[in-house]
Amino acid sequence: MALVFSLAILSCNGKVTTQTSATRLNKDSSYKLDIKNLSVAHAINKGSQKFVKVQIDSVRNPNMVELLFEVYFQAENGKKNFLGSFSLYPSNNPGTFIVATNGQIKENGLIILTMRRPTDLTKARDVSVNIRAISLADQ
Repeated sequence: MALVFSLAILSCNGKVTTQTSATRLNKDSSYKLDIKNLSVAHAINKGSQKFVKVQIDSVRNPNMVELLFEVYFQAENGKKNFLGSFSLYPSNNPGTFIVATNGQIKENGLIILTMRRPTDLTKARDVSVNIRAISLADQ
């Protein structure tokens, strides 16, 4: 049975457009970021958790391009707040990363994970990152 989830698409003005999709087939499905798809948004409910947890399953980065990720919270009213950033080290190393919420998640909204566009697009063309999960956590 397919699970329906919200997929958010970032527009040029930074606003997030939410669309419904049925491409996530089970709870173990992952998001994929690459040079053409730099952002993913994950719907969350307000909470008192202290961290956003991002679990990166696998990384394809044959040219070892530096990868930097930014984490934002966008409230239902459209207000977008930068929470923090993290990098992979070495730049092909998957893992679990946390970013502090700083108490900014006071209402329902979206966690937006953005991979910053590498400066050398020729070397970055084969980069892909599989995200297993984005969630809120206390530690």
